[in-house]
Amino acid sequence: MLWNLEQKDKKYTENPGPFDTDKACSWSPQGTYLIVIKSDKVEFIGGKAMTPILTINEPNVESVTFSPCESYLMVYSPKSDFPYAVWNFKTHEKIREFEQAQGEDGNTFKWSFDGSYIAKITKKTVTKEVSLSPTKKGEDQQEEEIEKVEIEKTYVTVYQLPSMQMTEDYDGNKTSIFVDGLRDFTWAPHKNVLVYTSFPSGENVFPRVTF
Repeated sequence: MLWNLEQKDKKYTENPGPFDTDKACSWSPQGTYLIVIKSDKVEFIGGKAMTPILTINEPNVESVTFSPCESYLMVYSPKSDFPYAVWNFKTHEKIREFEQAQGEDGNTFKWSFDGSYIAKITKKTVTKEVSLSPTKKGEDQQEEEIEKVEIEKTYVTVYQLPSMQMTEDYDGNKTSIFVDGLRDFTWAPHKNVLVYTSFPSGENVFPRVTF
């Protein structure tokens, strides 16, 4: 580990390391903490002396993502029964865990600009009955042919911190935001606004970017 310090700062970091790690080290968004991932735990190095100030005993962690406010963590451990774990960094408390759906990875959850929300894409497969062209049953009778078709519906699911409960609609119901043909989304950099791209179903429908 290399340290590039000005002369005036060296008195604070006479012996900051070395730190053993199994992954590449990374900094928290404001540079307050250095994240050191080991095989059986995650250490957070900080303070003027750059010493371990907090440890999370989570094995097989692949990545740790701080909220921009540095109050919360998303810890991703793909070998765990619940690979996604949200922690309150200030209280050292695990708030909520999530299973991993097919196609998800360490970048599935995304923090809002101030860490008040975290969101992900959710996919649900529903079965719908589709009416096909009627078939003749007799001279004057026709029988309608029905086919069951599986349709994938896509949503943005938003959770509010620190409760990690889903956001509510205008009627007070906890629900996800349905977006037809959702492909990807991001948060606005200075406001809690979602921006998403979608390819809606139907003929002569163009891709959309929606706020």
